[in-house]
Amino acid sequence: IVAVLREPGARLHAAFWNYGHYQDRFGASEAGFDKFAGAMMEHFRECAKEHSWDGCAHRFEAYGPRYEGVFYHADQLIKSMYSTFLEGWLAMFGRDNVLVLRTEDVFSPAETVRLEQLRRACAHLGLATPSEEQLRVMDKHKQGQEDYDIVQRSMNLGGEGGEAGIHPEMRERLDEFYRPQREALVAMFEDDRLRWTRPYSNANKEE
Repeated sequence: IVAVLREPGARLHAAFWNYGHYQDRFGASEAGFDKFAGAMMEHFRECAKEHSWDGCAHRFEAYGPRYEGVFYHADQLIKSMYSTFLEGWLAMFGRDNVLVLRTEDVFSPAETVRLEQLRRACAHLGLATPSEEQLRVMDKHKQGQEDYDIVQRSMNLGGEGGEAGIHPEMRERLDEFYRPQREALVAMFEDDRLRWTRPYSNANKEE
């Protein structure tokens, strides 16, 4: 299994701008994102106090009309809770069978960073070690593909330095909310990169 994960707050921000129903409900602006993210965090914290973090991540809307009535059941907030769900994957498949890469590295502007992610994926999958030339061919092949273009557009919508940056106060709130998740990922995979030290979207640029 190869999982590609983006910094949680930036992924939430991109989801807000990718799906029009959130903008229709909260407003197509950064102030609208602030309302959306703030409301979802508040609803989830209320659920976690009443039940548990894991329970609410897995069964949020099942806890009755109060949570079933939350707009889209806080789904995008919950989708960024990577460690909560990966814990089950590791229990089922084993740590050695799960590789986690960062979206910021897979789609980095720096070729050396992108090629290293391909190298890690090939090694994890038990494939023959590709040459540098083969890695470059693999890297270029994905460019221009529809899914690649979608992710590239999405990368410009979330996180600092994108087309529409998250307000600093909301960035701090998101960092606080997702910090336990990021720390759990670091512990699970013994990889400090999963702490996503800021600035998130400006990392790994070519010198």
